[in-house]
Amino acid sequence: MGQPKKKMSLQHIVKQRQEAGFVGREDRLIEFRANLDLPIVDRRFLFNIHGDAGVGKTFLIHQLRRIAEQRGTRCAYLDESCYDVPEALAAIAADFARSGVHLSRFERRYATYRQRRHELDVDPQTPAGLTHVFTKGVFRVGLHSAKLVPVVGAATELVDPAAAAEQLDRFRAFLGRKFRGPDDVTLVLSPAEALTPVFVEDLYDVAQDQTVALFIDTYERTGTFLDSWFLDLLAAKYGELPADLVLVIAGRSPLDAGNWSSYHSIIADVPLTPFTDTEARMFLARQNVVDTQVVDVILQLSGRLPLLVAMLAEGKPSNLADIGGRTGDAVERFLKWETDERRRATALAGALPRRLNEDLLAAVCDGGSLFDWLRCQPFIAETAGGWQYHDVARMSMVRFQRSTSPQLWRAQHRRLAEYYRVERATCGVADEDGWADPAWQDQLVEESYHRLCGDGAAALPAALSQFVFALNDGTTSARRWIDTMVAAGRDSDSDAVQGWGARLSANLSDQVGLLTTLLESGELESAAYREGLLLRGDAYRRAERFLLAIADFDKVLSRNPDSSAALARRGEVHWSTGSYENALIDFTRAIELDPKYGWAVASRAYLNWWLGRYETALGDFKRALELNPGYHWSVTLPGDIYRRIGRSKETLAKAQRMPGFDVSDAFAALGRGEIYWLMGRNEDALGEFDSIVKREPNFARAISNRGETLFLLGRYSEAIVDVNRAIELDPDSSYQQFLRGALITLQGQQELGRAEIRKAIDVVGRESRREPAEVLHLCHLTVYLAALGEWSEARNQLRTFLGRSRVPWFAAHALFDLRQLFHLPEICRDNVVELIEEVERSGSLG
Repeated sequence: MGQPKKKMSLQHIVKQRQEAGFVGREDRLIEFRANLDLPIVDRRFLFNIHGDAGVGKTFLIHQLRRIAEQRGTRCAYLDESCYDVPEALAAIAADFARSGVHLSRFERRYATYRQRRHELDVDPQTPAGLTHVFTKGVFRVGLHSAKLVPVVGAATELVDPAAAAEQLDRFRAFLGRKFRGPDDVTLVLSPAEALTPVFVEDLYDVAQDQTVALFIDTYERTGTFLDSWFLDLLAAKYGELPADLVLVIAGRSPLDAGNWSSYHSIIADVPLTPFTDTEARMFLARQNVVDTQVVDVILQLSGRLPLLVAMLAEGKPSNLADIGGRTGDAVERFLKWETDERRRATALAGALPRRLNEDLLAAVCDGGSLFDWLRCQPFIAETAGGWQYHDVARMSMVRFQRSTSPQLWRAQHRRLAEYYRVERATCGVADEDGWADPAWQDQLVEESYHRLCGDGAAALPAALSQFVFALNDGTTSARRWIDTMVAAGRDSDSDAVQGWGARLSANLSDQVGLLTTLLESGELESAAYREGLLLRGDAYRRAERFLLAIADFDKVLSRNPDSSAALARRGEVHWSTGSYENALIDFTRAIELDPKYGWAVASRAYLNWWLGRYETALGDFKRALELNPGYHWSVTLPGDIYRRIGRSKETLAKAQRMPGFDVSDAFAALGRGEIYWLMGRNEDALGEFDSIVKREPNFARAISNRGETLFLLGRYSEAIVDVNRAIELDPDSSYQQFLRGALITLQGQQELGRAEIRKAIDVVGRESRREPAEVLHLCHLTVYLAALGEWSEARNQLRTFLGRSRVPWFAAHALFDLRQLFHLPEICRDNVVELIEEVERSGSLG
């Protein structure tokens, strides 16, 4: 028989309340502690702390974390230093890692996301608007369906579903060419939805043997993007959450009652208000501040705000002489009471860095040895990666020091800037590679903040130049730099810095306008000026303002004729405007200047392939793959080339000998399947496509190809399932619409089938407008018109197709598609034969 449970002692309760710190908060700590001791089924799972600035939310949240950790709970903390859901998840994972808990699967997937985002941010081929998708949430792509969901963006613009669908189709096509598999496409188009399930899986594993608690602070800033994510999380959109999980969310306002009404039963509401008169007097009495007049002045100066009451009590004032009059700044009075000049100076200096640790304190003043004293002050809280002054305290101290000793204030900021410069050098990456390294970026951001504070307008050219490179890294980086400039302008009271911060913030969504303002300002350093021209040229190109794009690239080349980046990007514009020979000249010159410029090599290969110069393209594709194995289409397009030049039987062997070829890769299997397909080996093709779909259930192109292969094999009931799924995943595939019409016709529903084929004609019209150079659209249109019995128009389209393409492979493709018409009931076989004979007579087969 076990020992009877020992009752809690009075002394234990007293000790707990003494540890609580703030009078009036003990009940909150006891409630949280008791909740952790309850059986899981009886717990409150979400504590919502809310109240005005200075009321003690951050202090309380750290007290709650301390209690949780004492009970063996795994804890992670998040504040306002992130700008979107992926960054928030990464910050939580990083805080777990500091205590030895690794969300390993998430960490690997997030690293891939960062790499893919960087590749897109620096790729001039990235379509216009794709970065806008990342940063404004213009639309969302579901994980289990590729349907488009229009939403309201951050700028409150309503998205037109039809236009968004067409834009998403372009993005998918681009990303499908750029990356190796559909998972990467989902990852960059919908990172929160791709990363969260992995995060939840790891969280579930951590919670198998202990409670997990997430503490979310300053929710008034992060709730704009986290609120809907949390609601989706609780609704099991991303998988089942562990039962042994506690959330603590702190912000100025309570959670929205309308949005969170379904979760009322699991939420503990924790409103924080200023001390009551009684609570404030009790707190001061505990601090041995008992003089009635002193207490009255403190209550008046602090407004009974807990943070300020604690600060004013810190000096233990015993009479009015210790305080002075009844007016003035509370922080100044706190410092006045501190008789130790070294501590006073240390408290002031410690407010200058936005995050604090012992090394930073030593860099800014000689008070490094006082760090243990400073971090115990009531206006400082420990956060992830360091300590931080409360906003109310920091702003007051910054203003006080700037006004009383401006020269010292500037000198200390310069010392801090130098500290961060040295720290940045220890990251182990060269500056030109630093934008891919988050730690390097963090150091540079803080260095820039302190240089702007220390030197004001004189530091603007460097800061604005760095902003241009941040803009190239992506809008998330640019937003962080804008916020830094706004903060530096406010803290330094510099009109010039404040003005630029406001200007950049107001114009971030208009990249061309923003870059034009920067380029015309005369503030940019030469390297940043060239980078700005390149970025604006890319923006013009994506907006199809080709003459302006050429002008910007020409300006770069007039200053630096050996700029391979400007040459390659100008080559892209020439390609877009049909100046193919000029495009090849620019690509070739860029490659001569930089033989390892993989993107330029791949672009030249792709253009030669597109122009039908297949033998020339093969060499560049091989070279591009050697430079960057990530160019998966450097494997698949050579296979396409071999087919087009009539050497299909060589394709598999050639492809498998190429560097980077992976027989298990989905795109490689897709290429093999299509090779088998066009060689007439339909059973082999079906095996390849089937293997892909088993590994990648939402790979639209593989499902589409499997459906078409089943159609060719006469397995119509199976084919219609794949065709319907392919259309669900990719509504803008004209050939799938045609196949569905053909299959419905084979089921005896002729009118319904003809209506589907009419839809295919509408879709191929949109495809032709988007890709006017792709002659295969004309081939498909010929087949669709023939299927409807519109023979005269079908012949006209076929002749146009044959006149625009004299390459044997295209004619072979036309024969392949036309022969599928024989599957249709009631088709006029003689007319199909006439079309086939016209292809054979054209000489296009070689």
